[in-house]
Amino acid sequence: MENIVGIDGGGSKTRFQLYGPTGRLLAETVAGTTDYHQIGTGSMIDTLREGLGELGAGLSGCLVGFGMPAYGENREKDERALFEIQKALPNVRMHVENDVSCAWAGALAFSPGVVVVCGTGSMSVGRGKSGALVRSGGWSEFFSDEGSGYWLGKKALEIFSKQSDCRLPKGALYQLMRQHLNLSDDIEINSIADSEYAGSRQKTASLQLVLLKARKLGDNAAAEAYTEAVTEVVNIVQGSVRQLDFGGGAIDVSYIGGLFDDKEFFLDSFVRELKKNIRANVHAPKLSPCHGAALFAVERFDKGRLDDIRQNFLRFSKE
Repeated sequence: MENIVGIDGGGSKTRFQLYGPTGRLLAETVAGTTDYHQIGTGSMIDTLREGLGELGAGLSGCLVGFGMPAYGENREKDERALFEIQKALPNVRMHVENDVSCAWAGALAFSPGVVVVCGTGSMSVGRGKSGALVRSGGWSEFFSDEGSGYWLGKKALEIFSKQSDCRLPKGALYQLMRQHLNLSDDIEINSIADSEYAGSRQKTASLQLVLLKARKLGDNAAAEAYTEAVTEVVNIVQGSVRQLDFGGGAIDVSYIGGLFDDKEFFLDSFVRELKKNIRANVHAPKLSPCHGAALFAVERFDKGRLDDIRQNFLRFSKE
């Protein structure tokens, strides 16, 4: 039986994990981004080679699952990228899935249910009785990413501007933003937003932390923004649920992303609102996205081992 590799690709870093034939973790490493939209296919392949090489020898006999960032959003570019990977790594049996799909597979241990991601961006992925994967949210940042850190960062800028010109009463956010951006005149926020934030989702999302601080200090507009964000994220989960058949029972729902790190002001509200709308068993992720990528590879190349590997992953992760 072959070893298994799970690769969790990301926009800033990529995690590689090597598991033995029974599913026990043998080695892991971290390399740079594997988002070919950012760095090009050649650099993505270099990162894959680097990470796989650092895991150890004998990888040509492994089953490899790769959660590729943004995979599935541009068919023509994806097909070219897969062709280049196969040409560069001809002896590696690799199955590629979207990175969020691998997060689903890990969080729910390859069982039916829905996983919602809410960090810089937002989307959900689900799988029901039929085995088909569906998604909701995660469209273009130009008009989507509702409820995410990026969306809330833009809300922080919007609320500041409304508090500045008296469309809203001045709350805690007003002074916090002035201090955070070192403003001597409120109008300076226009040039700062254009030059420093408009081109960076991550940097814009960082303004969510200023908004959160304002909420904790009692800013009503900031509180309303988080209430709206929770509503949007619940709707993203429901979007996946409506596309799937779960047989009428309670639906397993898990969550990933920085917004959920705040239990009091985001996670608890999300769980309450979700349970008002659907019968849900909400829980933290059971396994990692690397486990999820590995499970996809086993399903593709050696399906007879899938249940044993899944159970062993769950058992070993508790040791």
